[in-house]
Amino acid sequence: MEKALKVIDLTYLQSMGGDEIVNEMLEVYLEQVPEFINGFKDTIGVKDYLRLSKVAHKAKGSVGIVGMNDLATDLKKLQLLSENCAKYQLDLKKENGTLPENEIRELEHLSDKKISTEMGYDELEVKEMLAELDKFMNGEPISIIPGLVDKAISAIGESADEVQNVLKG
Repeated sequence: MEKALKVIDLTYLQSMGGDEIVNEMLEVYLEQVPEFINGFKDTIGVKDYLRLSKVAHKAKGSVGIVGMNDLATDLKKLQLLSENCAKYQLDLKKENGTLPENEIRELEHLSDKKISTEMGYDELEVKEMLAELDKFMNGEPISIIPGLVDKAISAIGESADEVQNVLKG
């Protein structure tokens, strides 16, 4: 496993144990890749922000384990933005009396996560995210989410290729 890696970093996994554990975790990651890629593709086209936030949340942990820390940070941002969009969508349905019973629980689970520098973002990032959410709430298209989704799909695809090469030895 001493090949030069461009996308993933196995340092964290290797600190957990030997090659057997690393390989097992990489195999689990590979099994998840189609779920992540398809989940991102399926949700972005129909603007299903609730499901998108869930895919981003799950992918964030998995890419972090394989050392893709920059992507994990982007997925955290994607999750946060998607949760805020989903909350807004569900609040509108609630106000209109069209919120289905199964989505009431979802609305209750979506906390009011205020985007701030206290979450580890710098002021410019906070302003950018808040501006995007403001556009969304005014019926304008939100541009940052598709970019984050495209980046995630591309990076996760590249990581899968690299993981397969690592597993082949």
